[in-house]
Amino acid sequence: MNEPSRTNTDRIVKIVIFMILLVAASYFFGTLCHRVSGIGDDIFAFTARNLRLFIELLVSIGIMAIAAGLVAVLVRPFWTCIVTFALSSLTIFLVWQFSTASIVAVVLYFLVGLLYCRGVSRGLEERIKFSPRAISENQTILFIILIVV
Repeated sequence: MNEPSRTNTDRIVKIVIFMILLVAASYFFGTLCHRVSGIGDDIFAFTARNLRLFIELLVSIGIMAIAAGLVAVLVRPFWTCIVTFALSSLTIFLVWQFSTASIVAVVLYFLVGLLYCRGVSRGLEERIKFSPRAISENQTILFIILIVV
């Protein structure tokens, strides 16, 4: 009786951990988007400050990709992915800036994130599932053939 509630609790803890991971990555990414948008006309100037900022932005994109991948693979059911990407999108929007461009970018990120999660989920469902029953049912034939040989 204690086992199902513990499994459910473990699942909830896992979901919350991956939500926090993606939201934290989103905060880092949103902060860097805010800093990049603050450069203004100097965005194409080759300075050490800009180079460092763009390297940090690339790192944050990599961290976002890893966190989103973990969410897509390990967080189930699909509605929890929706909530996770909604929180992630909201975090980016709140940290970045209130503008039409940021709204469009964040909505686009949210929609693509959901398509990504759905694609990963379908891909995992289509994979061959391991079942020991199939092995044991067909093992009889193998044993007969081995005995004959």
